[in-house]
Amino acid sequence: MASVGVLPPIKKERLAPDHPPKTSSIGNEVMPPITQTVQLSFSKKGTHEERVRRRLKKLRQQLPLLAKVETYRIQNTFKHNLCLDILQGGYHESFSQIFNLMQLQQLVRLQAGPESVLWTKKLLHDEPEKLTVMKEWLTRAEDMELEEDFESVYQCYHELAKYFQTTCNEDKWISDTFFDLALDATAKLKDSDGRLMAEAHCNVDLHSRKIGSYLEATDHFEVFYQLTEDKPEWVGDTGDTLRTEACRQLCLIYSVTATKLGTNPHQRDQHLEYLQKAYDMANEGGGVHLEGVASYKLGLAYEKSRESEAAFKYLTVYKDACMITNDDKGLGKAYQAMAKSLQSLGKEDESIKHLEMFAEVSEQSHDDRALSEACSSLGEVFNSLGEYDQAVDNFTKAYNISRALNDDATISVARMLYGIATAHKMTSVYMRHIDCVEEKGFMGRLMEWKDARTEEIANSCIECEKVEYEADKVTDAQIRQQSRERQDTDTKEAEAEEANEDDKGSKDAEDSTESEEDASKDVEESKGATEDN
Repeated sequence: MASVGVLPPIKKERLAPDHPPKTSSIGNEVMPPITQTVQLSFSKKGTHEERVRRRLKKLRQQLPLLAKVETYRIQNTFKHNLCLDILQGGYHESFSQIFNLMQLQQLVRLQAGPESVLWTKKLLHDEPEKLTVMKEWLTRAEDMELEEDFESVYQCYHELAKYFQTTCNEDKWISDTFFDLALDATAKLKDSDGRLMAEAHCNVDLHSRKIGSYLEATDHFEVFYQLTEDKPEWVGDTGDTLRTEACRQLCLIYSVTATKLGTNPHQRDQHLEYLQKAYDMANEGGGVHLEGVASYKLGLAYEKSRESEAAFKYLTVYKDACMITNDDKGLGKAYQAMAKSLQSLGKEDESIKHLEMFAEVSEQSHDDRALSEACSSLGEVFNSLGEYDQAVDNFTKAYNISRALNDDATISVARMLYGIATAHKMTSVYMRHIDCVEEKGFMGRLMEWKDARTEEIANSCIECEKVEYEADKVTDAQIRQQSRERQDTDTKEAEAEEANEDDKGSKDAEDSTESEEDASKDVEESKGATEDN
């Protein structure tokens, strides 16, 4: 029997894997065994400051090398660098304009003092955006000026002015400066029809009016008005002609100037003069509404100057304008003012008619406040004419409307007017009863009424007034009958006297004929006697 040999033991290496070797994903190659150990190191490589220092060093190495000029640009302010760029480009005029504006702003701020509001606002050299915009447009304008393209120069200054109009209210003076520069640029235009100059004057006028310089605006708008004469083809952005725009703006400026002059009683003539100019401009191109408003102001001014006929003329124009535009409120104002003018002229009946139309229009338009004014005005007119019943009725309406509106000031005035009219109404009856002292005990009742204010005396007064009225009717009829009888007797006596005069005349004629015959006989007898002798 053969002997079985024993296999030798498998020798394992110290770091050999226990499992069969793994193959790689690429092909079927066997990955080599790991023969080295990984040693972990827990030592710190420097402190935190050292790591930051090394990081900054790497960042510095990545930065490019800077020249001396570039270093200065980083150190200087934005204003300084901007001015250097402008000067390096050769734009000396642009630099002067920007620098002068900044200096002027600082000067105004210093003059105002540290307690002024200007010290809370930013200065121009601290606003990079505005300086950048100024640099862009001013340098472009300087280039266009060298090329004698003054139309482009005007556009550059105009854009700058519009930009500073939209920034803030404190920059309006900068906008004014560039509007003036744009106007100066239009004066250098050659072979131009004058439209750009007209628009430049208009822009300066509008800006001057916004900042309150109305006198300066008036001068520029008058030039604008003259330049647009006989130019119907010049149409603005709104679709209206520039001539129409000039008329409207002049009307507004003249009205504002007249309002300021109206506060001084020594400038009343100038006040009327400017209002007349405003009406003329509105009549030329202001439209129906603006013409009506101007005529209303002019009419009130003439009425204040006691020229009621001229006032009524212009107030009629305002009334017609309100009727065209369906302005019920304005129509009521027109009727009220016209009634006042008619009352000044002594035409009380027409004044009452206009006030009644004022009340009717106010009632139709549901304007209770205007209706209260109309009733009060009617009451005042009737009270002045002595028609106290109608005055009391109108004042009562005004008082009730004021109570409905809950207007304390109007209520107090209406109450006072109602009391005055009621007192006037009772005065005539009261005085008649004072004269009736013959009635027994009447004076005692009158004194009691003054203490208690009862209705008995009023009722008795009314009855007495009715009796006196009937008595007056009787006496009037008797007087008329007597006058008629007297007239009849007078006519009869006159006829009798005429008849007597006729008889006397005939008798005188007969006597005269007889005397003539006697005279003739005497003459004949005297002749016969002489012949006998």
